[in-house]
Order: sequence, then structure tokens, then C-alpha cells
Amino acid sequence: MSGLDNEYVTSVDGQEISTPHAQKLCMRMFYAGFLLLPWLWVMNVWLFWHDFRHGRDLVIQKYTRQSAAGFGLVTTMLLAWVAAFSLGQQDWVGQAFFDKYNLAAIDPAELQA
Repeated sequence: MSGLDNEYVTSVDGQEISTPHAQKLCMRMFYAGFLLLPWLWVMNVWLFWHDFRHGRDLVIQKYTRQSAAGFGLVTTMLLAWVAAFSLGQQDWVGQAFFDKYNLAAIDPAELQA
């Protein structure tokens, strides 16, 4: 399952983690990022930085690179949303779209049923 026969993977802080445990942790952090927790993708890349950069373990390298791509995509989408609704407002997205998706215009009293 691993690209090399190393028994341990070294994390960015120098801690040695067994390869099967590191692969499982890396995979879990990647999939948990889809539960609206994209910061886990950043932590995944940071924790396994050496494998992200040098690819000593192919499984960990795969999930850390996918985590970096996922975080980049989510960040790009968030920044586009912030730009559209904070800077452009109705001029950029149109009045109907702005009224529908503008979170600042939601009345909290309407949310309570």
C-alpha cells in the first residue's frame, strides 16, 4: 500500500507515526474535510508536509495533494462569494440573485418557527 517499505512516517514536528496509522489518519482527515471542515485539509498537508513535498509514501502523498487542491478550491469559492456580496453587491450579481443569497439581509425572527 505504501510507496516505500518504511515502517514509520515522520510528521512535520518530528513525531514518528506507523505507516498504516499515518495512512489511515491522512485519509480520514481528507474525507472529513468534505464535512464543511476544509481547515482539516490544511492540517493534513501541514502534518504530512514531508510526504506532500517529497512523496516518500504514495498513499499519503495522494491524500495530501488532494487536500491541498480541495482547500484551494474552497478558498477560491469563498473569496469569490465575499467579493460578489461585499464589493460588487447588486451591480455584479443582479438584484434577484443578491436578494436570494445575501446572508446579511436575513431577519433572525423569520428563522424561528
